[in-house]
Amino acid sequence: MMRAIADEAETLVVPWSAGEGVTGEPIAEAVADGVRTMARELSPKAIVVYTESGFTARLLAKNRLTPPILALSPNETVRRQCSLYYGCEAAPTPPIAQTDEIFRAADRLLLARGLAAPGDRVLIVAGLPYTRRGATNLIHAHLVAQPDVA
Repeated sequence: MMRAIADEAETLVVPWSAGEGVTGEPIAEAVADGVRTMARELSPKAIVVYTESGFTARLLAKNRLTPPILALSPNETVRRQCSLYYGCEAAPTPPIAQTDEIFRAADRLLLARGLAAPGDRVLIVAGLPYTRRGATNLIHAHLVAQPDVA
């Protein structure tokens, strides 16, 4: 019954459009608009978001994008919230200090969860510096790599 209600409610949702300025974060909104355009043009297998607060995942989820969103966060409460967002799956990751760490974590988790295969294109979204909440300012078109076997 709940699925039927959710399916009906989804038909009533008005898609978000660029320029609405609902968050008061113009850079983050511009990045979200860029992700939406890139998702349409590049058809990525997934969108990976590194988030400390869940803000970026929420901003992207409201766009009702076709590719699944994988939200990486060191914060359990944030991961639980993100798992409730449209099309969003959350995964734990240790705190990240460098961009390459996000790419490696994304590759590992995408492959483990079957969301992408080596060579597939994904979009990675984050904010620099990583420890500052609400600093969404990075989009990276990324090809999934096979993790190093040690």
